[in-house]
Amino acid sequence: MGRKITFELGPAAIGLIAVAAIVGYLLGSTYPFANSRDPESAALDDGPTASAPPTVETAGYGPSDIKRWATEIGLDSNQFDSCFDSQKYLEQIELEYAQGLDVQISATPSFLIGNHDSGFTIMTGAQTFEVFKSRIDSYLYGTAPPMQVELTADPIGNSTFIGNRDAEVMIIEFSDFQCPFCRAFYTNTFPQIEIEYLDTGKAVLVYKEFPLTSIHPGAVDYGMATKCAGEQGKWREMHDKIFDEQNKLGIATIPYA
Repeated sequence: MGRKITFELGPAAIGLIAVAAIVGYLLGSTYPFANSRDPESAALDDGPTASAPPTVETAGYGPSDIKRWATEIGLDSNQFDSCFDSQKYLEQIELEYAQGLDVQISATPSFLIGNHDSGFTIMTGAQTFEVFKSRIDSYLYGTAPPMQVELTADPIGNSTFIGNRDAEVMIIEFSDFQCPFCRAFYTNTFPQIEIEYLDTGKAVLVYKEFPLTSIHPGAVDYGMATKCAGEQGKWREMHDKIFDEQNKLGIATIPYA
């Protein structure tokens, strides 16, 4: 029997966030998040992952670039800027981070895959499509592995999701927009998952922010940018834009000034 998790803001997560907030304040950090493990050294559960290219030094992007991207993808700039500057979705990002802590997520990208009947299992790293297919199909065809996590509350809540909310299989992704392996998943694996499982209604992907800000100082701002874009129906466009900027520069981690 796996761990039973309410997937709400539990006492353990609140305590960890409080400690992180105090440490962050003392160190001059803007946001109360801290990483527990470098994603570049994350152990992989199920198989090989694409290697990320080396990071290069650049001047970095900043809020003005994010606002420029918002205009480029067709957002109302006044509405977006107001949302972004007010940090409207910071509490939602804190909640999603806490949910990750509740299920012992410590690296990005990490995934919970399963459903309420069979429970969920954890997968870590930018695995190949074949690895994801094997795990997803096991829930579709009654051969699911032993449960690691049981979720007793709605995992979606106010988080962004792609696909049919009532699909048989749920993929919960904990991600960070400055994580090179998150980009590798988006570039190499996600397109096939979308075609075979999300577009067909077999699975739903729930996207949750898990910013590792001690090594990725822009992760929260990038996350807030996507949520603000979502107010105008363009979460996906901003999500893609941020990762595409990494591809355009040919670097592992999108910089932040």
